[in-house]
Amino acid sequence: MFFPPLDSTVLVDVPSNARAGGVTLLFRARIGSASALEQLRRDRVKVQAYTNAPVDDDRAEGQWGAYNFEEALPMTPVKSDDGVVPFTLPPPAENNAVEEPFTLFLTLKLRDLPRQQTEADFQLTYRLLYPNGQVKWLGYYRRDLRCVLKKTDPWLAPPVKADQTSGSISPHSLRSP
Repeated sequence: MFFPPLDSTVLVDVPSNARAGGVTLLFRARIGSASALEQLRRDRVKVQAYTNAPVDDDRAEGQWGAYNFEEALPMTPVKSDDGVVPFTLPPPAENNAVEEPFTLFLTLKLRDLPRQQTEADFQLTYRLLYPNGQVKWLGYYRRDLRCVLKKTDPWLAPPVKADQTSGSISPHSLRSP
């Protein structure tokens, strides 16, 4: 199961004063069992997000790229005075501990929106990458996740409820093609 799921739209309110790196988004892939996770490791299969998100890396604006999910949640300290606004989808628990067995995580640090731009959106889909280079797409054509980043006044933005529905990875989808 993936969160956020495919074939959905997620709105991320970005405070208008966010700068120096924009936002950081957290994606999750729940594998379902220890044996399924072990099979991924054994077969060296990578669970990936494929996206045209404005990730803070060397890709050109709008260019699609693949990013690997990891077993451990990467922890990046965020200083309150550096203008970076961390977001997770959905927000973390109060103690910031994520207790989800057999779950892989992907953190994408996005570029900040240009001053004159108030909104941006991108698409994201999930896939399995096998060591021989073959790809198994886990979604359907035109059923990607759509993520909308929107600058807001942090004092006026209402809380957004997360949709908890999700797609899934079944054990048979972990086998090599």
